[in-house]
Amino acid sequence: MVVDKATGKDLFFGSAAQYATSQLKVHHILNGHIDTAYLYIDTSNKDFNARINAVHQVDTVTMNIADKPQDILLFKRTTTGGCCSTTYLSSVTFNGTVVYTQKPGPEVVAVLAK
Repeated sequence: MVVDKATGKDLFFGSAAQYATSQLKVHHILNGHIDTAYLYIDTSNKDFNARINAVHQVDTVTMNIADKPQDILLFKRTTTGGCCSTTYLSSVTFNGTVVYTQKPGPEVVAVLAK
């Protein structure tokens, strides 16, 4: 979810939406070059789901909303040890602020204040 940092209103969904979902551009930066980030829009839950091809322990994603300045998201992964290691998303940073940390239980939605 992306909200206006001054008002807390959703920027893309609802009667107060300021932007169309087509005005949101997301790119995965891979070795300094733009790579594909798949963006899924869940209009029923009013969420954006991004999927990137995980390559590094920390992956960089840029986000552009219309005429607003570009934002940077860092997706950090951690791998458990042992014979059956698992990689999971451990944190997400949005413009230098941690907006998600991995916790046991149901998936959490990160709210990005723009």
